[in-house]
Amino acid sequence: QEAREALRRVDRGRIAIASLRSLVSPLITESLLRFQEKYPAVDVVVNEGRQAQIAAMLHERDVEMGILCWPNLDPLIVDLIPLLIMRERVPLVVSADIAARLPAQPGIEEVLALVPRVISLRWWQADPETAAALARLGRTSVELPTGPGRRLAIKGEGLGFFVQSAVADDLAAGRLVEITPADFGSLHRDTAMVVRSKAALERPMLADFIREIAAECARVGEIIDNRLELFLPAA
Repeated sequence: QEAREALRRVDRGRIAIASLRSLVSPLITESLLRFQEKYPAVDVVVNEGRQAQIAAMLHERDVEMGILCWPNLDPLIVDLIPLLIMRERVPLVVSADIAARLPAQPGIEEVLALVPRVISLRWWQADPETAAALARLGRTSVELPTGPGRRLAIKGEGLGFFVQSAVADDLAAGRLVEITPADFGSLHRDTAMVVRSKAALERPMLADFIREIAAECARVGEIIDNRLELFLPAA
């Protein structure tokens, strides 16, 4: 039975990719829906994790394509080929109630006097100095996943740097507000779609899925390097 099921999967085709956990919803959801309209019988596996986990999956060739922070600093794998690099804003945000109590151009001391807890979410492989400085200045800090961190910020129980895609709806609805204290303005994070071998891109279904994800990258952030036309076969 297992052997027959394995053969059926080979006949259908299969794609396995891996993405940073914070980018699965903004980049993969809509692109997967479009991809499945074109390839309804293809099995798709989307793994999520942190940088080291994505690097390990690429190293072991468990996945054909990965989305991770760029440049990659993980020494486990150094032969990655970037197909597209996206830059995403990482604004400093507080709850609407906290923002309403702040002056138009608050100093960081004024902000921390109202909300002394700093939320650290480890968006980067190594925190930029601005993010590290904020954690040092806070009376307390908490490191936790995106969902709980976002809820903490909305309730006015913490402030922190959040990637734009994680809080876009909250900013639009006014639940969270971006603030720009002196020396603590918006940061950014660069991520890339990568493969280990250009040969993987010879599979039309993988090339098409990558194109769909690239369209979401352009919507979510700024494309600062696009090499898709160099590597992908003509659509």
